[in-house]
Amino acid sequence: MFTPQLPLKAVDQYKKLAYCNYSLYHWTISHLPNASMEIGKRLAWHAFERARKQVPAYSRFLAEQGFVDTEHASFAEQFASIPATDKNNYVRVFSTAERCVDGCILTTGCGRRSRWNIRAGSVATFFVTP
Repeated sequence: MFTPQLPLKAVDQYKKLAYCNYSLYHWTISHLPNASMEIGKRLAWHAFERARKQVPAYSRFLAEQGFVDTEHASFAEQFASIPATDKNNYVRVFSTAERCVDGCILTTGCGRRSRWNIRAGSVATFFVTP
């Protein structure tokens, strides 16, 4: 799989600073657009890797879709090979718990705090996403 060139700790630290300081965020985007793109790519890749390793439904989904790690492919090729999820092939197939980190919905007993985002889907069907 792709190995990020920027250390994830550095990206996480930048993210914390930039999200709390709009001036820093704006300056970075204005003066270092390539760095901003690089950081965005690293954050997206980090989110993919975390979901792949810690979300039971996503690991199964990738396996069922035939996703294969391609160590020698470029970043763009690797990212393009990730199958897209939608309501029919992911949300309706897997339970809410399976789509959560570690397969756990409730914050009690999971050993972590969660923020929940409830959004309306089509035909007033509600989906809860962590």
